[in-house]
Amino acid sequence: KKNIQYNSVSSEELKNRLNQYGATPAAAQGLVDIYSSMTKGVFNRVPRTHSSTTPTAFNQWCENVLRPLF
Repeated sequence: KKNIQYNSVSSEELKNRLNQYGATPAAAQGLVDIYSSMTKGVFNRVPRTHSSTTPTAFNQWCENVLRPLF
């Protein structure tokens, strides 16, 4: 198994790293904007119902499926 570590970085540092890896400035800014929205809870605004979503929440899927892979 592989350990995964989370390191928080500033939006500016994230944008710089994305540019270093070949992202265009516009693509890097778009990803920074998405991550910024995620930290503000943008994905938690609509209540989960049977008609609006799958039975498994994303964080639950990560725990059950993704995490065991690493």
